[in-house]
Amino acid sequence: MLMPCEIVTKQFVPALRACIIKDLYNKHKLTQIQIAKKLNLTQASISKYLAEDYGKDIKELVNDKKIQEMAKTISVSIVNEGNKAKVAGEVCKSCEKFFGSEWDCKISGLAETLLHMVEKK
Repeated sequence: MLMPCEIVTKQFVPALRACIIKDLYNKHKLTQIQIAKKLNLTQASISKYLAEDYGKDIKELVNDKKIQEMAKTISVSIVNEGNKAKVAGEVCKSCEKFFGSEWDCKISGLAETLLHMVEKK
């Protein structure tokens, strides 16, 4: 049995990331290297996401219309602003939207606060 945080880190975030990468590549016409820099990933990992080299559970979530719409919103923020704290906040909000109102995540506020602290240094 996976705990909620495990589902988020092992399935939801990779699926959301895959959708964001596809949107940045196909719609916004960023190169794999540009995407890698913006997402703090390697070009090789971007290539794997674009090749859909991930598990069945992630593939199912990638096809979810809700996740695709959330990814489009986040992609626009990445392209237009690049503010890591804002993007992280949007990812947390997306997670809460996807899992519903009973998903009472206390981490989302903490994540955004920590990112603001790191960016100030």
